Amino acid sequence: MTPGGAPPLPDVAGVRHRDVHARGARFHVAEAGPPEGPPVVLLHGWPQHWYLWRAALPALAAAGAHVIAPDLRGCGWSEVTRHGYRKAELARDVLAIADALGLDRVALAGHDWGGYVAFLLGLYHPDRVSRLLLLNTGHGFPKRDLRTLRAQAGFWYMPLLGAPVAGPAIVRCGLLQPALDQATARAWTPEVRRIFLERIDPHVTQQIYGSFVYAEALAGLVRPPAARLRPPTLFLHGDADPAIRPDFVRGLEDHADHYRLELLPGVGHFCVEEAPDLVLPRMVEFLA
Repeated sequence: MTPGGAPPLPDVAGVRHRDVHARGARFHVAEAGPPEGPPVVLLHGWPQHWYLWRAALPALAAAGAHVIAPDLRGCGWSEVTRHGYRKAELARDVLAIADALGLDRVALAGHDWGGYVAFLLGLYHPDRVSRLLLLNTGHGFPKRDLRTLRAQAGFWYMPLLGAPVAGPAIVRCGLLQPALDQATARAWTPEVRRIFLERIDPHVTQQIYGSFVYAEALAGLVRPPAARLRPPTLFLHGDADPAIRPDFVRGLEDHADHYRLELLPGVGHFCVEEAPDLVLPRMVEFLA
């Protein structure tokens, strides 16, 4: 058993594991590839953890990269803390993990909430990010028009999961299970689904969604980011994503120096697992 009585880590050939202590918390980190190779950091979203990258870790390592996939605060095998789940706080966690590992500048990829954290790092810490890959995620510059407003219908579950009392109860009772099963039907086997869902913490889920819906998103509407995205950025987005719909992804092109958006036809939200033949070669080419 792993620390805290957690189930054993799933096995991925060539992947090493360690704990890193940073900002007062313990973070689990999965690594692959030569330590002297160019560093590539991969950030997962909800309801996942490092195992999202089970195919990307060896693929990037084979290209010579030192690949680092941390479990974000409270996720996977990292420590659950009471607070610290605002996205800017999660971004500071990633910087602290990089500092603890002696990584000055990294190529960075993120999916879902990990993508939004990666976006913040590229936006506000361009000196630490050499290249940025975003995968089925949001960003801070959505267009303010009717198409974006309609696209937000895909976020119907966020206020529910983010509610202080109802959110944890929904997770404990599995009320979102049918919607999640449908969204992951082409991406996860039953065993993969078990590996992810057994590590969901109700408090962490509520904090991740609640801090965004009831604080960060509202603040962003009043005061959009003043910075510009400087690192070279590639955005891969499955156009059949039922949550983050393609109309919501528009707008970043007006606030980035070197940016390309590529829509993946017929691919859903969990694009890394659903379409590895499309995504992995692009990841390796862009990041390694």
